[in-house]
Amino acid sequence: MEHPKKMEGEPFSLQATPGELPKSISGNIPDPEQDRKTYNLFILYQASRALSAVLEVEELLELSLDMTTEVMNTAWGLFYLMSEEQDALELRKSKGIDAKTIPSSLHLAEGMVDWAKGKMEPFSFDELIPEMPFSRSFPDLRNLTQANPYFLIPIFHQLRFIGLIVLGRRLDGGVFTENDLELLSTLVSLSANAIMNAHLYELAILDGTTKLFVVRYFRQRMREEIKRASRYTQPLTLLMLDLDLFKLVNDTYGHPSGDKVLADVGAIVRKCTREYVDIPCRYGGEEFAVLLPETDTEGGYHVAERIRKMIDKTRFLKENIRITISAGLASYPTDADTDEELVERADLALYEAKRLGRNRVVAHDQSAIHII
Repeated sequence: MEHPKKMEGEPFSLQATPGELPKSISGNIPDPEQDRKTYNLFILYQASRALSAVLEVEELLELSLDMTTEVMNTAWGLFYLMSEEQDALELRKSKGIDAKTIPSSLHLAEGMVDWAKGKMEPFSFDELIPEMPFSRSFPDLRNLTQANPYFLIPIFHQLRFIGLIVLGRRLDGGVFTENDLELLSTLVSLSANAIMNAHLYELAILDGTTKLFVVRYFRQRMREEIKRASRYTQPLTLLMLDLDLFKLVNDTYGHPSGDKVLADVGAIVRKCTREYVDIPCRYGGEEFAVLLPETDTEGGYHVAERIRKMIDKTRFLKENIRITISAGLASYPTDADTDEELVERADLALYEAKRLGRNRVVAHDQSAIHII
């Protein structure tokens, strides 16, 4: 299984080249005035094809908004997604409009979801009146008035309300036809399915607290990367990191505060590593691991030092407490031939870092790196 990564390529476009589509709809964009059914099929095929090529939720949100605004020919668009706390919609993507001029969140009120479920179709902003449940549930929508919104599309996944798309006026000054609304509803449904599938995939491979990869996925990727390193004769370095005396944090401030520290440390680890290249993991409890493809011992040491220094200078929680981390590292093929050996050698280096006084980085190959 490949590491989820941002797909390279051009933004969504209605243009197509012969051979990319089934015979019935291959070629240039069908004329919607002459053959509406073929046009709709063309759009939905292109959309489905584009959505299936993306695994990341953020990338899917952007792609979905691009598709919706282009197909509907609107001046701008907003994508609000339900927050994890399920009490508000959060603005996740905007296009063609300054995000600073619009509300960043729309708070839910009692009865809103039931009303939206009953609606379950795009509707005009002009339909909203103060007495409507939707208006009462989203008083923040008044702040959108100056942007001249045109349409709102409630987004559902298996009858569960998950978001809202807001569209500006059409660029051609026209109105949405019944066919437009039908096409729009199907487009949004395709997007909702893709977004929820990507979200479930992320839940399966990411630790809920730190947002780093879980151990099972990490070990699978490590075996794959060792095979790749062997095939192309490239180095590979593993970092094992452990927070020093972390039990004191949980004992003193409680486990919720400890989880907050772990989440902040996870963010630091992500910031100090290469996105879509390195593979950071919560290895267990307060222990972390980072796999660094195409990185030798010296390069791995510098990454570990960067993480250690950033954690050392960060003050955590409202209590402004200081946390330190110890790190050990080992490299393939200089220190180990297999993933089990690599973990064992990096762990030995980590134990040595602890023995020497903590808050330091130790490499398994002492001749290559000077211990500080």
